[in-house]
Amino acid sequence: MIRLGVSILLAGTVLMIFLMSRSTPTSTPDPPKKELTQSFVSIIDHDVDSILTRFKIEKAWIKKNAILLPNINVKRIEWRVTIPTTIVPVQLNVAFNAMAKRYNGRAVASENLKENSVTIHIEMLGYIVQTIILKTDPDLKRVGKKDEQKKV
Repeated sequence: MIRLGVSILLAGTVLMIFLMSRSTPTSTPDPPKKELTQSFVSIIDHDVDSILTRFKIEKAWIKKNAILLPNINVKRIEWRVTIPTTIVPVQLNVAFNAMAKRYNGRAVASENLKENSVTIHIEMLGYIVQTIILKTDPDLKRVGKKDEQKKV
């Protein structure tokens, strides 16, 4: 009889703890909103430059433009990068996405088969802060290799 009473008491306690753990608070505080600042965009810009350097993309192949984002007074950087066929745009996209994820962002790519280009947008806090347009050029050669000249 005592065993039955203890068993019922333990089962009731377990049921009560289970129901209490499933209850959700009525209001959860919103996480603080981060703001997009020019210094944050500059950090992302530096990281994009580092990734391009890691893939041995020469400075002569890169053109940069700054475009002012409306309503927040921050500049978005647009990169136009000519790459040789030895560099695979998908690998660059993976590297940019890994970098963006470190800052809770993402990199979204789209391919234009007509122009033989890939556009990668890096989005942070709901804004596109970097656009990298990769255009493949089969005639592009690296500087410094014997008997090869850089395409002008």
